[in-house]
Amino acid sequence: MVTYNKAFLPTLKADFLFFTLGYGAAKQQRYANKKMSLVFLQSTLGEIEEKLSSPDTYKLIRIAGLIRQLLFDQHSVLPIAQKEFGGKITFSVNAYTIEKMIENDIKIIGRPPTEAVAGHLDFMSDQIELTSDKYGKLKVLYVNGKFFSIKDIIKYVANKRGGIHLDEKNLDSEQQILDSLSRRLHMQGVESVFTQIFYIAKNIIKSAKKSGIYCA
Repeated sequence: MVTYNKAFLPTLKADFLFFTLGYGAAKQQRYANKKMSLVFLQSTLGEIEEKLSSPDTYKLIRIAGLIRQLLFDQHSVLPIAQKEFGGKITFSVNAYTIEKMIENDIKIIGRPPTEAVAGHLDFMSDQIELTSDKYGKLKVLYVNGKFFSIKDIIKYVANKRGGIHLDEKNLDSEQQILDSLSRRLHMQGVESVFTQIFYIAKNIIKSAKKSGIYCA
């Protein structure tokens, strides 16, 4: 069951008064838009959380599509809702990023690894808070000298693996690398990109609840 966050209720109540007292079509439309953005945000997060309860490949692909709508589409759900209500979500992630991991490997063994996967995003005690823009740019995969961000992974799984880009020629060079990597590199028997989708989605739900914009 998805419920409204109490932090949003005063704003909704104020708008409801404009609506019921007949304060004009503009105010009524503002209330309708505000309510719809909240419902859409809560429903999107609720669907992500529901699919995480029993994830399989299909559900992880669907989750990637929902995260794309939430954060990375032209008219993304989260920025619109934040603009309407003034609240902000930040994402808590490990301060020890995959980039620092690579730097550490170079110092210790004199060269970077061929491949590296971030895995869990928020299991360490030392964490940093990122805005949604910086979160999308967070690097979570490394292959042969090239880093891939959360946004790269989401777009690849949602678009390519989700069936939007069936023509291999439509893939850009980065997605071709991810396609090759995904089918070759596995974590506990699961393609690495799907494992990463799972960790990204868990982190988004956890951060949304912590920020107070979502409660299930």
